[in-house]
Amino acid sequence: MKFNFRKVASVIASVAMLGSTMGIAAAANYPAPYVINGVADAAIVIGASAAAVDNIAATDISSDLQLQLAKQTATATSTGATASGEFVNLATSNTKIYFNSSLNAARSSVTSTDLPTLLADGSVVDSSGTVYSFKQSFALPADKYIGFGLGASGSLTDPKLLIDVGTSTNYSSNLYRYTVSFGKALNVSHTDVQGQAITLMGQKYIIGAQSGGSGATFNLYLYRGGVTVEMNEGESKTVSIDGKDYAVKINSISTASGSNVAYVSVDGSESKRIAEGNTSKVGAIDIYAKRVDYLAKTGTVSSAIMQVGTKKILLTQTQAGTGSTVKEGADATSIQGTAVNITNSTADSITGFSVAVAMQKGTKDYLSIGDSFTDPVFGGVALQFVSITPALDSSSRENIVIDSDNNLNLYIKFTSYLAGSAGEKRIGFAHDQNSATSAVTPRLADVSNKTIHVVENDTIRLNEYMVVDSGDYGRILQLTDSSTTSSSSDYITFTDAITAENFKVVTGANDRGTLSIDGQTYYVTNMSATQTTATAGGITLNWGGTAGYSNPGGAISVFPRIKLKSGEWLIFATESRANATDIDNDTKVYLPGTETLYSTISTLSNATANYTVGNIIWSMPNNASLMGSLGNISALFGDGGAPCNFSKASGPAIVLFEEHKQGDANGDAICIPSTTAGTTTVTIAVGTPVWTDVSSMSLVSLGSNSYKSQGYDRYGTFVELDTTNSHSVSIKYPDTQMEVGVLITAVGASTSGAGSVGNVASLGSVAVLDSEIASVSSKNLIVVGGSCINKAAAKLLGSDSPICGADFTTKTGISSDQFIVKVFESPYATGKTAMLVAGYEGADTRKAATWLISTKPDTTIGKEYKKQTATYADVATA
Repeated sequence: MKFNFRKVASVIASVAMLGSTMGIAAAANYPAPYVINGVADAAIVIGASAAAVDNIAATDISSDLQLQLAKQTATATSTGATASGEFVNLATSNTKIYFNSSLNAARSSVTSTDLPTLLADGSVVDSSGTVYSFKQSFALPADKYIGFGLGASGSLTDPKLLIDVGTSTNYSSNLYRYTVSFGKALNVSHTDVQGQAITLMGQKYIIGAQSGGSGATFNLYLYRGGVTVEMNEGESKTVSIDGKDYAVKINSISTASGSNVAYVSVDGSESKRIAEGNTSKVGAIDIYAKRVDYLAKTGTVSSAIMQVGTKKILLTQTQAGTGSTVKEGADATSIQGTAVNITNSTADSITGFSVAVAMQKGTKDYLSIGDSFTDPVFGGVALQFVSITPALDSSSRENIVIDSDNNLNLYIKFTSYLAGSAGEKRIGFAHDQNSATSAVTPRLADVSNKTIHVVENDTIRLNEYMVVDSGDYGRILQLTDSSTTSSSSDYITFTDAITAENFKVVTGANDRGTLSIDGQTYYVTNMSATQTTATAGGITLNWGGTAGYSNPGGAISVFPRIKLKSGEWLIFATESRANATDIDNDTKVYLPGTETLYSTISTLSNATANYTVGNIIWSMPNNASLMGSLGNISALFGDGGAPCNFSKASGPAIVLFEEHKQGDANGDAICIPSTTAGTTTVTIAVGTPVWTDVSSMSLVSLGSNSYKSQGYDRYGTFVELDTTNSHSVSIKYPDTQMEVGVLITAVGASTSGAGSVGNVASLGSVAVLDSEIASVSSKNLIVVGGSCINKAAAKLLGSDSPICGADFTTKTGISSDQFIVKVFESPYATGKTAMLVAGYEGADTRKAATWLISTKPDTTIGKEYKKQTATYADVATA
């Protein structure tokens, strides 16, 4: 049986050269040698008779290798987006572009250093041989951001990730500003300069006659391209432009107003007069008279050099200053969304010019993913919104859903860090205990109305829950069984509501005992001499450095957090508590932190006080039995905020803590409160999310579905609110802060990146059975599972037969509740690695895979790691 594992990350850049032969590095850490610099060389070997948990372990490793491949490809290709030909990413290796970043967040300008061909330093050489050197550059704006919306004019039906450019011709507000700066003044009105070449954005132009001016108006005429033909008076030639043939004829040549002029027709059109150095639209095309020679003497033939199909550009500086639009063509049509500034030191002379560019149509005044904007004036470059990484549909994003049963309960679906990729769980967290259909009485409880406690030392009764987080190992423990007979055999049993693990502690005649979970000590106390039931008695749980039995120690934990799969955290927030003891004034409180597990606030006082923890402001009243309310979530930098309501009347809320983002040591938070829905029949419902990131985050309604609204925040978390029935909120959380790929490229360059059409960096199918190892023997191997059920594992341990039980312990030095990760030289191919990832039992093997992924140990041949499954502590050497 072969496994074709799902891709974990979308395309980040160009094709990864899968299966290439790579030598073994002298010293490297996982994922090397299986993924190095965006190149994968890996196979995962599973025993044909392996238990399902071994297959899950292999899946975890395969998914992580795909993620590492995606990340490395992003690094190798300049922050997630690349192109053929010359290009520059607006992100740099040190500063990335994120949601709500301005386009100039990493680069304020682009020069010849970045685009050595398109923005090459150039020169104009006049007919006397004088050289006028110039430089080219792009200035990027501070007021154009990566956002999410309907476009500047609201032209979209549904919101998109976009650069909201707009069509404003304001010179100071634009998509970019292109500038040419001369080292010395160039007199564009002089005949030595007119007719000379200048290369702009890689395109050759001719400086036209009539350039120059002073006072109210200054003009710069530029002509580009076309087909150059030399023709005698009366001659006709066929010229092909863009695949179409035109019959061009010079009917006559003479003089007019002191200039040589040619009378030209196209395809039999009316004859148009064109003076030397000027352009005119003749028939369907523009023709530039580069040179006109009039010979009046009888017997001589006049001639002219014409550029057929040329492009005329007129840059005008008015006395009012900047802002005139660029004109093009013989009929001087305005190029919308452009603004000109010419720097002229003296009459007829310039030291440079700039053209600011925006979008040209209000119906398309934005750039979304996959869009390319070609410079409308000079045409040599394009600005392209290539990608986001991870893409919205990437399987590396974690899905979190808060919804309801449209009746009495709210649910949350998530994957905890401890449960791993196979541990997605949906649990009820808010229950309406009011049976009337006209009102709601919500509380933090499961679907059977069993309380979920979120304050340390609260009294827990049978089948109730306590959220714990010692050591940041967040769990929801349910009290599922207890025995209170005042005997030495008395016990208490907890079951993890997420992982279904059971934890039993013997309390004995003293009604107390310690429980070790994840290497953390919990103090368990039976508070009553009678049997704990759903309505009587009770158990307390306490943890932390100075905690004890029924004693939280130096501070009491409030709203313990649960770490999720991708590194973020969630808490259940509530104002009300059940069968709980008041927290006295002058008691210190641990509130959930962001990058740190706890933040200790000052002692509770006799007055309400606000405490800032990261980007959250907590309001803590002196009536500690209510434990206060979150009161006000606002950004750390004072950009406003909205209350996260979890009052007793409104019901509990989910608060999601994000990891910190670039430029902020604290992560943002998203609050999803409870609310009600309906009028005649009122039900508990999911409320509208609020953020600490209020400056950049807001939900935008969909025109295609009035029930839905969507948004992104600074970390790149995507949120969708659906107000159908009792509402739901879907969250797609990125494994790392979402990066945006915006490039300036040569026109026509193909691009690739996450979210763009490009080559896919995919790990592919890398898992095989031990009976199929010949098909992958040339690769670096990861052998998953013990030698009793995996022939490849047995071979690594020096045997062609299964090695089981005590013999496996003798060979490896590990026994029950332990695992080994050991790196061998592959017995199947010279110069290759084979790494054994195995536990004494299947569950231990899965923990070995989790340890490998999270720790990323040295994978040099000969390295060996033996660990206790529960704590990851080293196994003592015999």
